Formats: sequence, C-alpha cells, structure tokens
Amino acid sequence: MATQETYRPLVPDDFTFHGFDELMTPLADTLHDIGIRRGPPAASTVEDAVFVPARKVPAVERTPGRLVHEGGLVYRDGRPIELAQSRRRGTRWGTRVLGDFSQPVAVHPKRRLDEDIVYLGWYFDHFGHFLMESLARTWFLSEIPPSVKVAFHTKRNRPAGITQQILEAFGIPPERIVWLEEPTLLRRVIVPEPLYELSCSAHEWMPRSFRSVAARYISNGQPFEQPVYLSRRLLPSYLRQIVGEFELEEILRENGFLIAYPETMTFPDQVRLFNQHTDFFTSAGSAAYNILFALHGPTLHVLTCGIPRQDYFLAPAVAGAPSAYCNGFGRGGRPSINTTPVLADLPTIADYLETSGFLRKRLRSRLASQAVGLQERFDEAWLYASVRDVPTGETLASEIEQEASALARTSWPVAWMLAQHHSLRDASLVADLARQFIALVATERDMSRLAQHRRDIEAAATKITRACDVATAAQLRATLAHRFLVDVASGQKQRDRVPAAAISASSG
Repeated sequence: MATQETYRPLVPDDFTFHGFDELMTPLADTLHDIGIRRGPPAASTVEDAVFVPARKVPAVERTPGRLVHEGGLVYRDGRPIELAQSRRRGTRWGTRVLGDFSQPVAVHPKRRLDEDIVYLGWYFDHFGHFLMESLARTWFLSEIPPSVKVAFHTKRNRPAGITQQILEAFGIPPERIVWLEEPTLLRRVIVPEPLYELSCSAHEWMPRSFRSVAARYISNGQPFEQPVYLSRRLLPSYLRQIVGEFELEEILRENGFLIAYPETMTFPDQVRLFNQHTDFFTSAGSAAYNILFALHGPTLHVLTCGIPRQDYFLAPAVAGAPSAYCNGFGRGGRPSINTTPVLADLPTIADYLETSGFLRKRLRSRLASQAVGLQERFDEAWLYASVRDVPTGETLASEIEQEASALARTSWPVAWMLAQHHSLRDASLVADLARQFIALVATERDMSRLAQHRRDIEAAATKITRACDVATAAQLRATLAHRFLVDVASGQKQRDRVPAAAISASSG
C-alpha cells in the first residue's frame, strides 16, 4: 500500500487556473484521484512466464458487439503477472487494467524463447499513448546491455515513422524487438514497473530517460522568452478540431508568439523546440506530453474545454514544469465527446493572455471578439464528426440526420460524410449525396479545407463510388482525382503521400 512517503496526491494549489470558478470542487476531486509515486521503481525477473498475444474479446460491460483487446504475461498456471499490468482510467470502457483477462487463460505455448528478454508492455502508435505508456518501462534499459532483446504487445501496428525514431533514440532499434505473435513460453523475462499509468499516477523517475534523450540533441544556451503556441489547425479532419483556431493564431502572432505545428516537425526538432522556449501554450492534445523532454522546466499553459483529463495535470507535474489552465474552449451548445470539435472562446483566452502579461497588442483580439460565422463553422464540424463516428451497426439519431441532410445542401464535407454513412446502411441515398458533393466541392477554393479532409475522403472513396450509378461514379472519380488527388480506380492507398502544395496546385 502506498504511503505518504511513496505517493503524493495532486491538489489544486499545485497549478494555476483561469475561468474555473464554478468547477473548483469537481477539479479538486479529479486531482485527488491522481498523484506522483516516489522511491526506486521495481523490476522483477520471472522464469517460465507465458506471453499471451493480443486478441479481441467482447466488451461485456458495455454495448453488446463491441470488442476490446486483451493480452499479457501470465504464469504457467494462467495467473496474470501483476507487475506486467498497468491501469488506465477514463477509457470508453471505464477503468481497465492492461494485461488482465476477462476470462481464465488456458496456457498452451506454441513457441519457446530461451534468451533473456525485457517486457515493455503495450505498443501504441497513437503519439500520446506511445509517449506515456509504450515508453513507461524503458527506464530499465539503462541497467542492462543493449544486446538484451525486448518485447511489446501490439494490437496490429508496428513502429514506423516518428515512433520508430523515438524508440531508436531510447535504445530500441528494430532488431532489438522480438515480435511474439503466438503464445510463447519465456524462459526468463524481466518485467520493469511502468512509470506511468494513464490518468492514474506517474513515478518521479518518469522524465529521466526522456531527458537523457533530449540531452543528446540540445546544445548549451538559455531558452528564448518568445512564447510558443502548439497548433492543431493542420491536423486531418478525423482528429478533434478547434473552431476559431485560425483567429486565435492571428491574436498570438500579433503578440510575438511562435506558432508551431508539431506534426510537421521531426522528432529531434520537437525536442529542441521544448528546450528553446520558456512558455508553451497548447490545447489538451498529445503534443503537450513533450514537456517530458524539457530540461529547464518551461511553463505549460493549457487551453481546455472544462476540466481536462487527468494526464494533462500528471505530465507537467511529474516533469516539474509549472502549469496553468485556461477554460477557454466551449462546446458550442451541443453534446460533446472526444472526437467532436470545440469552439474557441476568444474573449476568455484574450483575458487570460492579458492577465498573464502576454497580450501587448489588442487589435486582432478586439476584431476576433466580433468574428461572425464561428458558430456556423462549429455546427458543420460537429455534424461532420457526429455522422462520421456512428458505430457500425447503429443508426444516426433522426434529429441529427435531419439537420445534417439540410446542411449537406451547402456543405460538401457533411454531404460526403452522409454519403459514407448511407453507403453502409441505405445505398439508394448515396448517389444524390454524391452529386451534391461534386457540385459543392467544385467551387471550393480553400486549399487547407481540401487537405484537412483528404484522409476521410480517401478512406470512404471506394465505398461511396461503388454505391453510385455508372455516370455519377465516373464523375465522382474525376472530382476526387482533381480536387483531392485520390485515385479511386487504382484502389491503391496513397495516404499522406501527397504534399499540400500538390493539392494547392490542382485546386486553381
């Protein structure tokens, strides 16, 4: 059991808040459930453990038909190895334990591994989960020779791109990873304690390996006082949007901010960025977790929509970075889930900037307070996400379908998403929506909108085209090729291979 000497719960006085007046009581409750662990972390050596690979099982505690992944390390008698588990609070299925099983495990190894191996938990390709969970056990690698292999659990994907670069920086090149795809008897496995458990707790050692990596990229020098805003504006449409972010960027640029788009930066450049500036403004997104790489403890300013999830308190707290929270995003008067957009409350954010000493020029903030059309843009983005994220096998709420159908007459993104929705449920409605989409997108001159929606367009292109009559399908293929550089006929995925400049050139 944790004691006062080994665990400290977080409290509101650890942070600064703006716009949370009516939320301070639930905020205190949120912080009471999370904290920082202290003391040397544990590592256990287990002989003849069995690696049970990831598998999908029914999520019995929730909607029938939903599946979740299970898998973990067990003893020969099928009992889960406790140190190989880690907790996750606040998932869509409630609190879960990674490495636990809903049913007893029948142990029938099909393979035997006779070399020592270090178990590093689950590999996630989502950037935030990768940083906080997939790297949480890597602290132990400094204790052993680099020749000792490691193993991850994985749902399906293996490291690529930036996650592979980060693993190599942490001493895990591809050849060091043993990918186990069947039940395997491990002669001797070392299980380090996870230094981070999602929305539960963080260990004080968590930043050590991150800072060791950062030190290799950083030259001596004092950080600049120029504040940085970590923007989400260039992210694709399937990720949560911030309506009004362009206007927010204009206010910040006028006041000397550097606007950074982390997804366009290399991993070393992201690390350098967090070590070259004293103040970072961010929404509650994965880029905020890069604070773990900061060597000098910059201040993190988090723009939120109400109380953010616990990790946006845990990460800066364990990194020793001062952090402040501005309740500067709203829900636009609509229900909110993780994938629906938020609406920037520009007057509230400007007020926070002024009280914090960052608002020296006010022209754009005053103009932005009079901005028209933000609610309409929010409604479009909200309907788009609501139609897109209807689970397979479920139907769209009638009131949302009626509103989306009306808006689809003037909005090509909503027309497209309704066509995708009906392509799986009522193909007779698809052709009319496809024709609406073709007519509307022909007049689109905003290259950023075309680029932002490209991945969603490409993902559904084949399904929608197949549900259309021959003439509409031919016209749709031509439109997708011209406006989005998506080749439906070839059937080949070109995801993220086309630069925005190419889309601009074809959009004339």
